[in-house]
Amino acid sequence: MKTNQSAFTLILLGLAATLPVFAQEAPPARTLPATSEARPAEAETADLRINFRNAPLEMVLDYLSEAAGFTIVLETQVKGTIDVWSNQPVTRQEAVDILDAALAKNGYAAIRNGKTLTIVTQEDARTRNIPIVSSDSWEKIPQTDVVATYIIPVRYISATDLITNLQPLLPEKMQISANQNSNSLIITDSQAAIRRIAHIASLLDSSVSGASSVRIIPLKHSDAKELAATINQLYATQNSSARGGSTPGRSGFPFNFGRGGNNDNNRGN
Repeated sequence: MKTNQSAFTLILLGLAATLPVFAQEAPPARTLPATSEARPAEAETADLRINFRNAPLEMVLDYLSEAAGFTIVLETQVKGTIDVWSNQPVTRQEAVDILDAALAKNGYAAIRNGKTLTIVTQEDARTRNIPIVSSDSWEKIPQTDVVATYIIPVRYISATDLITNLQPLLPEKMQISANQNSNSLIITDSQAAIRRIAHIASLLDSSVSGASSVRIIPLKHSDAKELAATINQLYATQNSSARGGSTPGRSGFPFNFGRGGNNDNNRGN
């Protein structure tokens, strides 16, 4: 009997060895969304209705405070009216742009800090905490009535001379100055006004760059340094006469001969 049981056990072991082994597949790993993943900023909702016809500015400010949640800080007495309406709802930023245009028309400006709108006169706004931007392209300047200060580099001509050329075209209340060390214009006004002047300045600056060229002229019978000084003096005199005796910011000639560099190198002809 034991012999039969042993034989039966051996048969079972042999069958187990010949059967294929099926591996159980592990369940797929769950991928959890990253909690720190940056989400795109939501677009501002257009939910404000603008319908003001000969409405006082104070009424418009009250509406923006109630409907858009702005805190209005009046640092000057606001007078004047506004005529603006839209058949479509506008966003909060569009409503502020409309307010800026209405305020500018009446001699005021809004300084925005988050949801706080501080209303001041345009004269006061120029010395307040307004945006300060360095821009190398007039096309990057928004065409709005927001008061700001822009620093605009000038590449080829003197920034001081450029202001003289722009003077007849400047708005009455625009503040503009030149920094000679960086050869830049510093302008404070509405962005729309700054954009216009920056565009004109860019065209004048580019026209000089297109006309300028550099050539090396060997001299046979004259000293190069002395001749360069004579040429600079002639062009400086011509510019002074053309401007009625004013002192030029830079030489009217586009190149500074005989200036800079090693003196020994300037002696070469």
